[in-house]
Amino acid sequence: MALCARYVPELVDQYSSPYLASEHFANVVRENIMSYMAQHPGIDVVHALILLSLYDWGEGNGFQAWVYTGMATRMAQGIYSQVRGNTKDTSYLNSTEQETIIRTAWACFVLDCILRCGRYGPQRAEIEVLDIPLPMSEDDFDFGSESTLSSYFIAQLGTDTSIPAMSGDRKIIRPQRIFALIIEGFSIFSTLSTWICRGGRRYPSPDSIEPPWKHTSFWSRSMTMVEAWRVTHPSRLVYSRSGGQIQAHILHNQVEGFTLLNLLYYMSVFFLHREYTPFFPHRVSRPCGPIDPPLLEQAPPYDWWHHSAQKLFEAASIIIQLMQDLEKRGVQFQTPFTAFCMFSAASAVLYADTWPYMAPGLENAKEKYTWSLDWLKTASEKWKIAKCWYEILGELSGIFTRLKTDGHDFPHLGREEFQDLHDNLHRLAEPESSTVNTLAALSQVASLDLLGAACQPHLEATNNGRDSGPQLLVTGDTDRLHEVHNASSGQSQADLLVSNDEPQRMDDDTGIDTDFLMAMLSDPSGDWSHVL
Repeated sequence: MALCARYVPELVDQYSSPYLASEHFANVVRENIMSYMAQHPGIDVVHALILLSLYDWGEGNGFQAWVYTGMATRMAQGIYSQVRGNTKDTSYLNSTEQETIIRTAWACFVLDCILRCGRYGPQRAEIEVLDIPLPMSEDDFDFGSESTLSSYFIAQLGTDTSIPAMSGDRKIIRPQRIFALIIEGFSIFSTLSTWICRGGRRYPSPDSIEPPWKHTSFWSRSMTMVEAWRVTHPSRLVYSRSGGQIQAHILHNQVEGFTLLNLLYYMSVFFLHREYTPFFPHRVSRPCGPIDPPLLEQAPPYDWWHHSAQKLFEAASIIIQLMQDLEKRGVQFQTPFTAFCMFSAASAVLYADTWPYMAPGLENAKEKYTWSLDWLKTASEKWKIAKCWYEILGELSGIFTRLKTDGHDFPHLGREEFQDLHDNLHRLAEPESSTVNTLAALSQVASLDLLGAACQPHLEATNNGRDSGPQLLVTGDTDRLHEVHNASSGQSQADLLVSNDEPQRMDDDTGIDTDFLMAMLSDPSGDWSHVL
């Protein structure tokens, strides 16, 4: 009810808003979960914690969601270990109960993957899953498994920036095992998005510094992993804009799984290609690589950036088309994750509408953006996290509009001056809208001139050909794209450039040391002296 009350008109009327309707039931759970957990520890408590974590994620409370996920994960691990250790006598559990425990552990893993793409989660998975069988198919779950073989999870290679890799002896997944494919997809997406949130191409490691076209680079190995995972998808699970799979999946009651699977693939492709795309391309006139430090030292293969731009905006376009197809068939698939996908795709087509020369092959960018914005606005009426993304999109629209009309006034403006905004484009858990008048901040030419002077050597090096292709562009006037969020005009540039390195605080009246609590939840050893 905490998750779904927002969609029940009678409850919305009773509690005055979708937010308050869901909050009422969430508060009931919070008031009772701890005492219930102490008296009745079991799998249903884990389910309650998972749902409560999903609720808080949708409310934009990333830290609280991470705490509840940590609690659920510890309990799920304990329950699974108990079942696995009791190999001599499992008669007290039937196959459905055993599979429920397995699926619950994987649900914790997926949620952990999602929340690691925020600011609180650790850089490694909280749950050890290599010895947990992947979920069986829906048919086997309903009717009983006919096979004694078990599929196991992808292996992890490397250490600090490890890339998941498919096990060589991995059993081929049958078409109906969508859940297992989704688990692998979230693991891959979490790995590459965590790398991007930590700095991506700016991350100080050898494979991050290498250009994306080198097969030893993190980018190249990630893309190889994404495509290897995609190859394992049966054709009926691969979205086609000309196909009719959606209606068939609706009839088989698995359209949500089909949609998630395809969103994960296209979001992975989108994230990887966007990492090397200029944040503000008002200084260039065609698809190119980074124009903000650190620059790439090697020249790319012929047409590399053109091909990369095509892949980027094709992925964004397909995400929007998929969600449009769902809506045409009456499927309102509004969740925090789908809202994030729509926010990402909308930001890309807004970018393409502003600077069409950066998006070769993309058509009807403005129409795609308008539809995406309307979809996100509707979702924002139900989910607070979607409201944050809707507001961030408004900030982007204002900045893009100003840069296109007056880009010559800000020749050196780049990602560094909008670090928080840049981070919000990648943060799947707990984004933050800065709610400042970005246009007023952009108008402070004097401040930006000081920033630009420091970047002048870099721009000259770029234009001398180090990055293979950027050219100066004089932009003309254009119509305002969409409404711009207004705030007090007295907001200073310093307010806009708040560092994301400032530790996030919980409510002042809690008296909780966030770092200490995070250390406790992520380290089961009990040795927390290093943060005391």
